Amino acid sequence: MVYVGCDDGKLYALNAASGAFKWSYLTGDRIESSPTVVNGTVYVASSDGTFYALNARTGVLKWSYFIYRSVSSPAVANGVVYVASLAALYALDAATGAFKWSYATGYMITNSSPAVVNGFVYFGSYDNKVYALDAATGALKWEYLTGAGIKSSPAVANGVVYVGSGDGKVYALDAATGALKWNYTTGYSIDSSSLPWPTAWSMWGLGMAISTSWMLPPGP
Repeated sequence: MVYVGCDDGKLYALNAASGAFKWSYLTGDRIESSPTVVNGTVYVASSDGTFYALNARTGVLKWSYFIYRSVSSPAVANGVVYVASLAALYALDAATGAFKWSYATGYMITNSSPAVVNGFVYFGSYDNKVYALDAATGALKWEYLTGAGIKSSPAVANGVVYVGSGDGKVYALDAATGALKWNYTTGYSIDSSSLPWPTAWSMWGLGMAISTSWMLPPGP
């Protein structure tokens, strides 16, 4: 199935082969973030301030949690779902929605979606910083200050975090320490997320301002 959020406040599930309608779920406001599908559950945030977990086959609500408005997309790792809102980054139990921890930055988190790699959670904030947190506890591991707000979602590959900033630069940072490896100045602000290729990458965020689709492999 294909899952896509819409400005009508609904998450739609469509047959991937035919486009036939399977189900929809109505939230309280438009959906700007992209859904994530893991282990039979669709995770999606709505501009109504609520984060939803739905049965991927039926659209039935499993749980919800109020996080304030979110336009970034969730990441799921080791039974935990990580989602950024304009207020903070949240870690919730992926099965139950139980709160684990949250981390507030110096300003809002906009489109930057978290990437979870090797026990770290990486994301950017509009306070101009790239953050690395302990995925289990939410403790700050390191932060790196760029020259402007960050909408770009970080990509992590081979021990390096790649992220763009509103200052027009692409940064390559050591994933363990945050030390700068290099930066490259482009002609304008960077909202797009980086994609290192070819590489043995692990995970990256999508950071779209408009919801993009997610496809679930065929099944019963």
